Amino acid sequence: MPEPSRTHPLRFDFGPIGLVAACTMLLPNVSGYGTVWSQWLQEGAWALVAKFNSANYANLHRDWVEAATMGLSILAFAIPAGLLWTFLGSQWPRLFRVAQMAWTIFYLAAMFFLFPGPVAS
Repeated sequence: MPEPSRTHPLRFDFGPIGLVAACTMLLPNVSGYGTVWSQWLQEGAWALVAKFNSANYANLHRDWVEAATMGLSILAFAIPAGLLWTFLGSQWPRLFRVAQMAWTIFYLAAMFFLFPGPVAS
């Protein structure tokens, strides 16, 4: 029995999720205010760490905040990616690949370039 091809429609591709996780690790190196999306991710992660510990703990332990930022980023990326896979993956695999690439590019652009954050005056 032949093995399924590499583009088998029932096989979920974790490559884009790994790319998003790797790019999320670069967020602390962004100078300036970043984008609205990166601010939302980082402030949401800080609030999550502060909720379970304390605000002082969240301020002093950036590694936990960065880990929570990565978790939030992966979750925010994976939910729409999973929906794309669910609805397009088995019926239209080529359309799914194009939609997956478009979603990955848009997500990374929103994290680093699109929708700049407010500038303090």
